[in-house]
Amino acid sequence: MKRLSREDMIELNEKYLNLDSLSELDDKTSLNIFGTLIDTSHFLDKLEGLLHALDFSEELLNREMNEENKSELHYYIANLWADLEEFKSTCIKSRWDWDQPEIKKVITNIRYSFRYGFLGDNTKVSDSRRCEILTNYGNALSQIGRIIEAIEYYDKVLEINPNFSMANGAKGNNLFKYSRYLYDEGHKAYFLNLSYKMLKKAIEGDPYPQAKKNFQNTINILEKGCSKELLAENFDLNSYELGNSQDEIDYRNWVLNNRLFLNPLNDLGPNSIAARDVLLTPSIFTKIDEGPYYQGFYNQMKQEFVSARYLFYEGITQRELHFSDFEVMLFNTGDFPRYGLKIEKIKIAYRMAYSLFDKIAFFINYYFRLGLKEKETNFKSIWYKKQKGNKPLEIRGDLYKKENLPLRGLFWLNQDFFIEDFKESIEPESEELKNIRNSLEHKYLKIHSDYYPINCGADFSMYGEDRLAYSLNYNTFISKTLKLLKLTRSALIYLSLAIYTEEFQRYSNSEKMKDAYSIEIDVFSDDDKKLD
Repeated sequence: MKRLSREDMIELNEKYLNLDSLSELDDKTSLNIFGTLIDTSHFLDKLEGLLHALDFSEELLNREMNEENKSELHYYIANLWADLEEFKSTCIKSRWDWDQPEIKKVITNIRYSFRYGFLGDNTKVSDSRRCEILTNYGNALSQIGRIIEAIEYYDKVLEINPNFSMANGAKGNNLFKYSRYLYDEGHKAYFLNLSYKMLKKAIEGDPYPQAKKNFQNTINILEKGCSKELLAENFDLNSYELGNSQDEIDYRNWVLNNRLFLNPLNDLGPNSIAARDVLLTPSIFTKIDEGPYYQGFYNQMKQEFVSARYLFYEGITQRELHFSDFEVMLFNTGDFPRYGLKIEKIKIAYRMAYSLFDKIAFFINYYFRLGLKEKETNFKSIWYKKQKGNKPLEIRGDLYKKENLPLRGLFWLNQDFFIEDFKESIEPESEELKNIRNSLEHKYLKIHSDYYPINCGADFSMYGEDRLAYSLNYNTFISKTLKLLKLTRSALIYLSLAIYTEEFQRYSNSEKMKDAYSIEIDVFSDDDKKLD
């Protein structure tokens, strides 16, 4: 919306409030009125206007539109639900409710907007509008605890326009939020420093008054809580060695560029300081006769992730046929299949990465004392009570409203993969990621050369379409596996941050702490990992 004076906003808002219907107006005019009513109601804090816009949305959703207009419509509806959520959270202390219908509506409608081509290569949408919707998407992810994925979307905006104030400010706020859950004080300093600089840049760019006030509030907190030296420091993040061989350097650069190190600093960018998998569990208080069980379990999950990551890298970078594939006799099925060790390495990496979700669930069950039986523990069951028949899912009371943002991020990550009524959700690829895993484990995944047309293979192949296979082109499979690795990395980081948050809440003011003492656990050196 163009910058309007308050008087103009009031005039337009009242004018559109008096409209009973948009049925006599063409699509473009209707969408303009709909969007303006939402925006002016937001700036004027008029719930009445938002509710009237909600009525208009039902009318417009039933109208036949081209995809460009559908995309615009869902963008506005997402804004509408975001504004309604703001009113709800102002009136009721519900910010920590995990299952927020309004946020689901925001995310779902942004997803629809993406589906209808809002971000496509041939879109007619302006760069400024693309920046707005991507920023809004990042904001929704940040609010539900998906603070790592939010950064990805803010960065997409800043690739389009590095000076887009709303994205700079929103990313600055998100980094500040992220910093609060880090157990490493050194890492926290880097986050706070960049957060401050991005917020200052946002203020200089003249954002909307409400946003400017929000950004300034965070700046004030940073200036009050941090030294001037920390906020002004220009840290050197790129003077660190990446390895002893060119192969190792190439690998670590690839991991950095894809933000796959188990190191929060990698979320600040592909800087060499982040080229180490340093994330562990924070300090955990246990009974005196208990060992470092949680640390051992997290060690194993971390090692499995790192190994899956490298197997994937080997699979996508291998150029020569491996000798183990020599003279392996296979039929040519006529649909350009791809076989070989490199393909199987990628498949193994996929299986390993996906399996970590249920292992994270096993960890959460014990650490948060949920009491589920081992056979009943998985990444869906830890969040919801088991229901009979078609009863709606009910979040477990042990976790519901827990003020632990990284844990809530894990909950919402679960929504993408396992909740049937939220398929149009945060991750557009989530349903396919699940289908690939099921095909790998229980059926038959077939990888084809990229020039084989998956959707019309029956016409292209002399034998017709393979009805037993779940088919993917090679590069599609690579992109899906990379996406899964990124989600798994996020989940492992959220778990560590959630433990840190829970430990602080359990024991920061506890009388039990008076009798507690710390035990240092040695860290394995690389030499210790060598087999005899």
